[in-house]
Amino acid sequence: MAEMNIKQIIDRLNAEFTGDTRKLVFWYDDNGEFVKDMQNVELDNAKVYCLQPDNQFATKLFLERQDTTTNYLVYAPFPKPDVRDNHLEDTLLYSKRFFADRASLLSVDLGIDEKYKPIIEKHIKFFANKERTQRFYDLEIENFNEENIVTGLLSAICRTRTCSFEEVIRDLSDEETMAIALIENLQRENLNPMEEAGGYAQLMDKCGMTQEEVAKHVGKSRSAIANSLRLLKLPEQVKTLVQDGSLSAGHARALLGISDEKLLAETAAKAADGKLTVRAVEKIASGEAKQAEPALRHREDSFYTEIEISLESRLGRRVSVTRGKNKGTLNLEFYDKDDLAALAQRLTRE
Repeated sequence: MAEMNIKQIIDRLNAEFTGDTRKLVFWYDDNGEFVKDMQNVELDNAKVYCLQPDNQFATKLFLERQDTTTNYLVYAPFPKPDVRDNHLEDTLLYSKRFFADRASLLSVDLGIDEKYKPIIEKHIKFFANKERTQRFYDLEIENFNEENIVTGLLSAICRTRTCSFEEVIRDLSDEETMAIALIENLQRENLNPMEEAGGYAQLMDKCGMTQEEVAKHVGKSRSAIANSLRLLKLPEQVKTLVQDGSLSAGHARALLGISDEKLLAETAAKAADGKLTVRAVEKIASGEAKQAEPALRHREDSFYTEIEISLESRLGRRVSVTRGKNKGTLNLEFYDKDDLAALAQRLTRE
């Protein structure tokens, strides 16, 4: 399907490196979706440079001092770091960013006119679930327009055989109608973490779904749903910081480990001001407040910390790396037997 069409991505990348001027293009692949594909990618007029969390400064030295003439695609299989943590932030100012725009790829693959791309973007989370996306493809919709795109999304969710609003309505009870509306709303790209958590809670409270059922309907893991729902336990003032974007979901989950209301409020305020990383908040929550800010300043063992944060973001659970003299240990948190089985299946699949 479209999200895996690496050839289209290579064609778009080659288009970035035309002309005689030296070009640097940065691609932060947030979830590492294309990391395996990129191992064999060769571009017409540029080299591929693989960026890692622990080689940013070395990369800056290489690109700006050692090789100042070659075109490079700088591919990073992780999210773009915050400004304070990014040694390449000034390099990005005179470079270009590349985005593997799934909405564009889907539109091309399905034959949807460019003018309807905003509709695909609005519901892009719908296509995160491969099974649901395949059902949309199987409807074989012709002559796409706004109405039949939305009807197709509903038909795929309801598992109808054709793209028909009447068939969708016939198949739905009042409770199912409410569930469809909530699920459709959760597919919007611009939801903040608190809105997502509230939507999951409504599916459970009003539609009688379990966490596992919610996860299946929205195309996420059960642990991701559980972690999201935990945010609803935060004090109202902290929820507000998450809603307006001052606090990330990672910071908010770390704050849940602080029981003292005053300390929680103070820590939330510092994190919202950009003075504490997620790891620093976690150390405060575990009673290691004195070590948190020095660790932030000196960034000791930054490689292992970045790996932990990257894995936590991707797997939706707490991850810890313990380094020994000659070997280390990677610990992954799980919630129950079903969650462990799902984690094992995901790890073996990836």
